[in-house]
Amino acid sequence: MAWVTTLGPDMQQVEYRLTGQCGCDLEHQEQRGQEVEETDAQVDYRLGDARDLEWIGGGLQEVGLVAGQSVDKDQARLLMDGRHPMTGELLVTPKVAVDPRGKVQARPLAEAIESAAAELGVSVDELLGDDEKLTKRLARLQRGVHREGDRHRVPFRAAEQLAEATGVDLAELYGRGGVAEAREYADARIRVGNRGYDVTLDLSKTYSTAVALAGEEMSEELRGAFLEVARETFGAMEGWAAYAMAGEHGNGKTADRVDTSGFLGWMTVHYSARPVGGEVGDPHLHVHGNLANMAFAEDGKWRTVGAGGRDILRHAHAADALVKARLRQVTGERFGMRWERHAETGAWEVVGIDENLRKAFSRRNTQITAAAAEDATTGEQKLIARQLAEGKDATITQADVRAAWRTRAETVVDDVDAMIRRAIPGPEGPDGPTVAGPGGGPIMPSPEEIAAFIWRREGGLTESRKSVTRADVLAHVIDACPFGVPDIAAAESLTDTVLAVDGEAVALPTKGMAHLTNPQRYTHASILAAEQTIAETTADRLNEGAAQLTVEAAELAIATFEAQRTPDPLRPFVMSQEQRAATLRFLTAGHGVDVLRGKAGTGKTTIMSAARMGWEAAGLRVSGAATAAVAASKLQAESGIASATVATWLMDIRDGGRRMANTDVLVLEEAAMVDDRDVADLLTAAAEHGVKVAMIGDWAQLKAIGVGGGFKRAHEIVDGLELSENRRQKDAVERAALEAWLDGGRRTALSMLAEHGRVHAVRTPDDAYAAMLGAWKDTVGRLEGDVHDQIEDLVVLAARNADVEILNGGARELRKKAGELTGGYTYALAGGERLELAAGDVIRIKRNDYRTRRGGDVDVLNGYRGQVTYAAKGGVAVEWRRPAEDGVYAVERAWITADQIADGTLQHGYAMSIAAAQGLTCDYTLVYGVGADANSLYPALSRDRIATHLWLPADVVESEDVRRRLGDARSEQELLERAVAAYADSLEHDNDDRMVSDELAPAPEAQPVAPIPHQAQPEHGRAVDDAVHRHGEEEHPEPAESAVQAAPAPEGQDSTAERVAASQARLDALRERLQDEDAPQLTDDQKARLDQVLATGFASRAEQEEARPEPEFESWDDRKYGHISAQKLTSMIAERTAEARRAERLAADYTRQAEAWRAQLAAPVTPGQERAREVGEVLDRADQFAAVAATEWDNERQAREAMRSAQEIQRQLLEAQGKSRLALRLAGTSRKETIALSAEYSERESEAYREILRARRAAEEAQREAWATIRSPETVQWFEDQGSRREAPRYADELQDKLAAMRERLPDIEQVTDRAVARKAAAVERQATEFQGQAQKYATAADKLQEEKALRSRMATEAPTQHAREAQQRAAHIKQARQKAAARPRDAGREQSESRGYQPPTQDRSGPTQRR
Repeated sequence: MAWVTTLGPDMQQVEYRLTGQCGCDLEHQEQRGQEVEETDAQVDYRLGDARDLEWIGGGLQEVGLVAGQSVDKDQARLLMDGRHPMTGELLVTPKVAVDPRGKVQARPLAEAIESAAAELGVSVDELLGDDEKLTKRLARLQRGVHREGDRHRVPFRAAEQLAEATGVDLAELYGRGGVAEAREYADARIRVGNRGYDVTLDLSKTYSTAVALAGEEMSEELRGAFLEVARETFGAMEGWAAYAMAGEHGNGKTADRVDTSGFLGWMTVHYSARPVGGEVGDPHLHVHGNLANMAFAEDGKWRTVGAGGRDILRHAHAADALVKARLRQVTGERFGMRWERHAETGAWEVVGIDENLRKAFSRRNTQITAAAAEDATTGEQKLIARQLAEGKDATITQADVRAAWRTRAETVVDDVDAMIRRAIPGPEGPDGPTVAGPGGGPIMPSPEEIAAFIWRREGGLTESRKSVTRADVLAHVIDACPFGVPDIAAAESLTDTVLAVDGEAVALPTKGMAHLTNPQRYTHASILAAEQTIAETTADRLNEGAAQLTVEAAELAIATFEAQRTPDPLRPFVMSQEQRAATLRFLTAGHGVDVLRGKAGTGKTTIMSAARMGWEAAGLRVSGAATAAVAASKLQAESGIASATVATWLMDIRDGGRRMANTDVLVLEEAAMVDDRDVADLLTAAAEHGVKVAMIGDWAQLKAIGVGGGFKRAHEIVDGLELSENRRQKDAVERAALEAWLDGGRRTALSMLAEHGRVHAVRTPDDAYAAMLGAWKDTVGRLEGDVHDQIEDLVVLAARNADVEILNGGARELRKKAGELTGGYTYALAGGERLELAAGDVIRIKRNDYRTRRGGDVDVLNGYRGQVTYAAKGGVAVEWRRPAEDGVYAVERAWITADQIADGTLQHGYAMSIAAAQGLTCDYTLVYGVGADANSLYPALSRDRIATHLWLPADVVESEDVRRRLGDARSEQELLERAVAAYADSLEHDNDDRMVSDELAPAPEAQPVAPIPHQAQPEHGRAVDDAVHRHGEEEHPEPAESAVQAAPAPEGQDSTAERVAASQARLDALRERLQDEDAPQLTDDQKARLDQVLATGFASRAEQEEARPEPEFESWDDRKYGHISAQKLTSMIAERTAEARRAERLAADYTRQAEAWRAQLAAPVTPGQERAREVGEVLDRADQFAAVAATEWDNERQAREAMRSAQEIQRQLLEAQGKSRLALRLAGTSRKETIALSAEYSERESEAYREILRARRAAEEAQREAWATIRSPETVQWFEDQGSRREAPRYADELQDKLAAMRERLPDIEQVTDRAVARKAAAVERQATEFQGQAQKYATAADKLQEEKALRSRMATEAPTQHAREAQQRAAHIKQARQKAAARPRDAGREQSESRGYQPPTQDRSGPTQRR
């Protein structure tokens, strides 16, 4: 991934990048306080030679440098200092500020001046006299104190002047030492502006691996290819961002964009990551482009990079996509390399590089990720990377590094060279696959395919945001090209084509800085369709009578509910006025869609319980939906509403909607968190079945999982009620702070909590973790009840999973040291991680397991928190407590197997994420603030009943620029105030989800017939233009509006004449008003235009309309799609078109697959022949092992014969030893010789025995290796008839016979493989044909629907009366159908109630239960 680091005022950041470090490779040049010489071998390797530190940028020519040449480090330092690299002349004046040591705290001075004025009985202004300069300076000081509190500083010179003028003694305020230090540094200045930018272009790990393991010549070519495309990419970045700004920007003025000659900077090449565990770092080829913050503008001036380098940041993703796309094309054409998208990461990886090796060479990234997590802030990642940096070995060489990489690779991959050959097969040729398209350049997907990919729901541009810029689209378009792009110009052109694909991107008004590059904004048609569906369905179903009770019945249901909730008659339960009003609204308003905003702690569940009782008493079926299974379970337990997840409801809708058909009221819990596209699907299905939808949520809490805003808009349409009475927090200050937060005062709320001791500022994240864990331990010690009470009463929260894991680990360690955990087992998780669990551990369940559907006792749902009661190798026993439907709690138990643990079912549950805590209520909440936005921090701060505490690490929340400007905090109070202020600043731009469709419907603007410059247009002129414009609008209404505005006239009435007469009367009134004496005078041009309009008049138009009767169109109820609403028609056109395109894409994909397989069969070497060759190579290796086994068995036989011979001779010698000396002498020997020979042959026997053992072991090992070779996954299935899945043969000849039989199977393997490929080709050809048929069917349906839409548009123009009548009749038909659908379940319930005698709800009976 490409990323940008701003090089601040500290020159050490530049030095860091000139020594070959850049936060990668190895540790910085200083180690243990001693400077290491630049001749260090590792630096030499990381920088290779001079060519790996080269100048880049078109602006270099302005200072006499040449791009591509080696960098002189002194010249580079001068550039980053804003100076000419040859002469040292200052080209760009740096931004400076007063040294923090030359400032004093402002608050004591302000208070002292106010006290001095009070003592003299005068105002502060009177004390300062007529000195306006000092008066303004004091006013600024007071505003700063009000805004920043103790952290506000004032320059000492200004303080000195104010003190002298008011008689204040600074020494009394700051001490003599403080005054002396401030005076010493009063005139000192520090640099605060940015020196430049570091743009890092990263590569996939598989390409770095290929460079590391390929031969030296190929490695050099791969490296050169990357540097070539990197230079191209920096050139593209220059086109996007190398401009300057001239003129004043701000205070209502806008600076002008000025072109420049380009960037000035250098490129550094790196090959490896930092060492890990004392070993050589992983292969990691990447470059750093260090760009100075200055450029020579076309106006002849040196200026800083425009927009503060914002376009460098905005185009980082595009640069990342471009460098990788160009590399895919270049390596495909030159080396035959192929790339595929990784299933998990989505990154393009080199085909052929082993996945396990990729992971093995990612140790550094894994190390930092484990410590910081992917969503850590940039500052945190840099801090952790520095902490994890290891020292270097000064004796290492380039050869040593490559040898170390190969050694590590050989422990993972059997044949490294074979892997490299597969990854780099060589330049394309007659026998190689091609990446060239028919017109030259790489093969490119069609614009429609790219559009479908980049706008896909999961993982696409609008997965979690409603609008994107063209810079975002450009990056995704480039990334979507599998074989790369030829150049940036082609990528830009392709992006325009993709944006023009029908039914996909929709242009939005450009916001913000129009001078930025690629500022155009877009959304997707599905976003607009969802927003339109939500708004129109909500509006169409107003006052529909859905699930509507009488006021009396609703009051009775509320009274019954209150009676049921009253355990003690002396202390009756009474709903609040807000809750009662909301319940009555749900039960009696009759809206098909009704919306309630319930802020945190306002008792939303109470309302739904009461409403459910009223609906069920009327025989209506009530169901619930929530985003998570545990939330649905809680809704069902606490309100009695049978509930399921939103995903379950959507799946049911796609399968026919039986669940929706059996429902009368659908309660959508936490509706603001549901994606607008899902809300639209739910509302559409509910409308079709006449189901009332009651949405409850709060847009100020967690944002939608995806895109949101529809909930708030629906609330506005129905004029929904709000619950604002906080019934949860007991602390008055907390309640006031939360109220201030919701009123927009986030900074005020945080300040209130800080003053109340609920916000804690510390220096570092580690300090925050330690303080939180200490508070957790103390709080747990004070809590009463069992472990389940403790789990529910105390929650530790963080916004990011990485922080949750750290807090979980710390809390568990504290419990472990305290002896509160017993037993335990460590489980291996997918991905190589470990999870240790013991009896007593608090856990959280992360995966849903609906066991009751399979006959189990309990469901194990994502979000449950409980404890481990037993842990063993096979799994753990866990228990948790959840609310039951009868108002009490039930403890449930389940066994979680080791396999489920490995799949991620469990995690430690001492801490949890803020998102997971939505809907929870506890007594105490401990919150880690880093990473939270305004919409997640509010629910985190509102979970508690008694107290919430928030921790902020100042080193993370406060920027380096602010810290440099203010210096170190001088007290704990200042540290707190600065942390709160910085944290509040980070939340300022967090906004609620909005409707992007609002941007496409701006207020209509007057458009005069003849344009008049705006600045010269008088007020009365605009009035006339408005009138003329309105005239034109009334004359030609939009088709969409005519159906609503134009009503059919009663029979026999001349509707056209009446409309014309009314319009003429309005125009006549306008003429009279303009002719009045008080009316402004018109210009001659305006009079002429007005007279033209008036002369044409409406009368002649009426005559034309009367003379030309409206044509007759086929009636709407006779047309196939005439009964469908305009909204549904548009939706169906989009759906059918999308389905057709999807089927076409699938057909094309299958066709390409079939063609590829047919091509393989027609190739000189077929897949069968290739497979037979591979299997033959395996058999060759097995034969080699078998030959070794046969040789060793022969050695064993010879050794055995030698041992028998030695034994026979020893037997004869033993007999000879029993003879007399004379007999031995007569036999030509002696006893001494006999004994010596006996010892010799005894040793021979031992040697032979040892050889027997060795040869047998070697033979058996060779046989096992031979058999293991043919039992590899690639070959074992081919030789099952020869016993490949059974034990290895015991004898070498048997093994050789089996191998020979296997070799005879090679022709069969070739034929079977080719037949399988042929079958695959035939199968996908059939699938391609099927999808082609589907595409044709969907396309035909879309055409018919489009014809219906076009017909309606034509009717609106040619037959407006018939069009209006048809629209009215269609709307009535749709509404009647909905009412019938809604009435069916009510009628059925009423009939059943009448058949058995209806009984109203009582205290013991909430209503009919047979439907529950």
